[in-house]
Amino acid sequence: METTTYYRDGNPKLHKSIRTYFDNFGYESESLSIEQKLVELAVAFHADIDLMPLINDMKDNHPEMSEGTVRGVILSYIDYLRAGHESDFTWLVFYEDSTIPDEIFLNLLKKEIAIRFSPSYTDWSSLSTGRNNIKPWSFAECFKTIHWDFNSMFKGMSKTEVRKRLLEPTMEKTKDNILIIKH
Repeated sequence: METTTYYRDGNPKLHKSIRTYFDNFGYESESLSIEQKLVELAVAFHADIDLMPLINDMKDNHPEMSEGTVRGVILSYIDYLRAGHESDFTWLVFYEDSTIPDEIFLNLLKKEIAIRFSPSYTDWSSLSTGRNNIKPWSFAECFKTIHWDFNSMFKGMSKTEVRKRLLEPTMEKTKDNILIIKH
């Protein structure tokens, strides 16, 4: 069973190499499911771990990676969260676009995770000092279900409008704390 590793200060860190999360062609990526990767990324984002320097180091140290590898992985995570299953809607729209830096997509992933992430255990400061192994959270425990209806959401929109909406969705919560993605 996988565990989440914590630093001595009680904050979580990624316990696998960065390639596990952002290089689907590396052997490391097969060690975790997409849901477990999203949970661990959510915990890292929640703890304000800046992953961009790690991603840039990975790209520098692995020149065999194509320029779109990281972008493709990030977009597949966004699609998974938006569709509730493996999908390629957002990926198809943006994968070939090298004008948008990976950091924009990583920030979008952070936003998509932030609106859904509600871990059942967030008091990391109460952990005892030293390295602690905590039973991992499941995706169902951590993520609220907020899915997009791609079929009806973008009807009648131009490609430019669809791209803008995918990158900058207009979202609001109702009085019942239900998230609505406006279009």
